[in-house]
Amino acid sequence: MTRKIALVASLSVGLALMLSTAARADEGEDLWLDYCVSCHGETGQGNGPAAVSLKTKPANLADCEKMGKLSDEKIANVIGEGGAANDLSDDMASFSDRFDSDQIDSLVEYIRGFCK
Repeated sequence: MTRKIALVASLSVGLALMLSTAARADEGEDLWLDYCVSCHGETGQGNGPAAVSLKTKPANLADCEKMGKLSDEKIANVIGEGGAANDLSDDMASFSDRFDSDQIDSLVEYIRGFCK
């Protein structure tokens, strides 16, 4: 009986994690489409419709070699604090007033998906 309880508990935890991960991925995609796609483009290549009006071309977040050198923390800092605070272009706005840390983490996870 104890094994059955442990198995049910384990399956419940696994299912909860899967649902949480799916919800987080959906949130990341929603944030991307609402706030990022205009500059970075649908696939993260820095070719969104607003990119032409910026003085600095948006980062190509689908450049897997470059992105592989960046930690999740660095990407989160750029999203939260903006480009200027991270020695990057001041065209990259700060989103700390719009996103909480969980939302930033979901966005980082979504961005990482461009290189899978």
